[in-house]
Amino acid sequence: MSEESSRSGRRISPQVLRHVLAVRPALLAFLVSLLRDMSLAEEIYKDLCVAASQGKLEGISGSQLGPILKAARSRAMAYLHARSTNGVQPPPDDLVDRIEKAILEMTEPQPPWEERRQALRKALRLLPSALRQILDLRYGHRLVTTEMANWMGMEIAAVRQRLQQARAGLQSEVRLSDAEGQTQ
Repeated sequence: MSEESSRSGRRISPQVLRHVLAVRPALLAFLVSLLRDMSLAEEIYKDLCVAASQGKLEGISGSQLGPILKAARSRAMAYLHARSTNGVQPPPDDLVDRIEKAILEMTEPQPPWEERRQALRKALRLLPSALRQILDLRYGHRLVTTEMANWMGMEIAAVRQRLQQARAGLQSEVRLSDAEGQTQ
């Protein structure tokens, strides 16, 4: 395929624009899942098409979807940040970098939080049953303190104290588990 010159003097490839157009359903589905707004997803998709036609999308070649998704995420973040600051401030570079790092961590085969989840499960098993029960009521059943007090037949202050003990015990067990993991 031959490349054409854009008005900015950049060399553009019609192949990039065709690729962005070809992945429209997947890209819109991704943007809607990210933004929860179809009209906003359409806006960002149109922006990507314009950027592709002007040669502003870099790193896109062949049939790879990853670079297009990264460009879509960056544009979505910029749009949301502009909307939340009334267009006064551009998104800080470190925010974009942190979000990209988080996205990369989520796509790793064994994300780092899986180890944390296992340590948390182990710590829960080591807690006394009364403390496990109060954590289950609070976080498993999503009861508020007053509901927990009514269900357990206890004073609200006692429930709060037991919940604090459970959290502290859990935190202590997780720290011990982390320390054991670092020494092995």
